[in-house]
Amino acid sequence: MDDGPEIIELHGVRFPVMPHVMPEPIARRIRGGVYEAPEVDALRALLRPGDRVLDLGAGFGMTSTFAALQPGVEAVTAVEANPEIIGYLRRVYRLNAVSAEVLHGVLVSKDAGEDALFYMRPMVWGASLFEEGGWSRRQLTVPTLDLAATVSALRPTVLSCDIEGSEGDVVMIFDLSSLRAIVVELHPHIIGEALVEAIAARLETAGFAPLGAHCRDNTVAYVRP
Repeated sequence: MDDGPEIIELHGVRFPVMPHVMPEPIARRIRGGVYEAPEVDALRALLRPGDRVLDLGAGFGMTSTFAALQPGVEAVTAVEANPEIIGYLRRVYRLNAVSAEVLHGVLVSKDAGEDALFYMRPMVWGASLFEEGGWSRRQLTVPTLDLAATVSALRPTVLSCDIEGSEGDVVMIFDLSSLRAIVVELHPHIIGEALVEAIAARLETAGFAPLGAHCRDNTVAYVRP
């Protein structure tokens, strides 16, 4: 009798162990309690009843599922470019009995509707829109979604963003008007320190303050006081 895949759990989020989709290093980090720890800690501190969460770069579903499990969170929308983990992501939502919408693609400010090149890596979590130093195993085309239209339709109050270097483009032009909190994993080796500083300056000019206790390991959290 097939009892299905092993289930592992972290922060109340349950994951099926499917080695053909989830690499062993990810499963090991979940078992060890460290997978996406800075992002989850920040969301735990920031989320409030009534929040509408937009999770960019949903990956295996840790942050979006955690958000959807929090009492009173109104809506969670996940955006994921990698077509090879979309099915797994939806399976995680079903396993955890959460209601979260999944959008497949990347958010862009122009030429929405055209396909974009997406570079795969030997380790699936590093896949991105950037070709880095010959690391790309292969490339795919993925759909593009209009950033402004998506944000206008969803009116998120919390943004969670881990998009492997594309945060430099997205955060600098994101309509911040509906947001009260932001959690972003920065990738300075891709976007450069100058753009990291520009992101911080833009958020602080818009009235956000860094939540110092939850800024670590290149993950930063900002909130409107």
